[in-house]
Amino acid sequence: MKKSFFLFVLVLILSGSFLTAGENGTLSKHAGRVFITRHGQRDKGKAPDYDPPLTEDGRKQAHLVAGELAGRKFKGVIYASPYRRTLETAAIIAAKTGSRLYLAPLAQEYARRPGKPRTLARPLSELKKEFPLIATEHLPDDWLIRGPETFLSVKERVNKMLASMPPKPQNEDWLFVTHGAVIKGFHLLCVDYRSGKEPEMPVHWNCCLSEYHFLPGGKLKMISLFDVSFIPEELITSNSRRKIPAK
Repeated sequence: MKKSFFLFVLVLILSGSFLTAGENGTLSKHAGRVFITRHGQRDKGKAPDYDPPLTEDGRKQAHLVAGELAGRKFKGVIYASPYRRTLETAAIIAAKTGSRLYLAPLAQEYARRPGKPRTLARPLSELKKEFPLIATEHLPDDWLIRGPETFLSVKERVNKMLASMPPKPQNEDWLFVTHGAVIKGFHLLCVDYRSGKEPEMPVHWNCCLSEYHFLPGGKLKMISLFDVSFIPEELITSNSRRKIPAK
């Protein structure tokens, strides 16, 4: 491990896992549990839309994280990035937990290159045909974020998303189904990380699950981070990368 990772862990220890989310207190309207997971393993992106679905293993992972959330008594609302792989993951979880499913454009993929991503921004009508559980009524026609983004701008995007949402009641859980860079940005927001260099963190495998609790004053308590204990080791992936490489 590099020195930056040890510094990151030290921040967690010194904070006692009680993590401040933002400076302006706009998150103080939220209470209770919030979960965040990465989509299942995706297929290769291909023209013309570059918006791949899940692989068979990705669907298995989605069913496993759905079972884990059911075991944790998840009861609330699911917010998903408008990409196919996140919506497919979210729809499997929503069917298992009986949850409402909404789109969260600000939870979309990291735009690392300048300009508009090559992914097709599919309209709401088309998304609802493929994923009828979607309850969202309005979505901008061009919802894609322009790049280039940095890990710090993704962190601020997460803050903007949470701050713009309606107050979260204590008895309603939230789940965000999103992408690797966003789940890292979410955690960096929680520890209010400001360094110019991105810290190393544990691998954010497909369908890893993090859990936080909103506390009074806009703070978050970390319960678990990038957990994959419910996924068999031979099924743990980061898209094309596998924890146990094929022989």
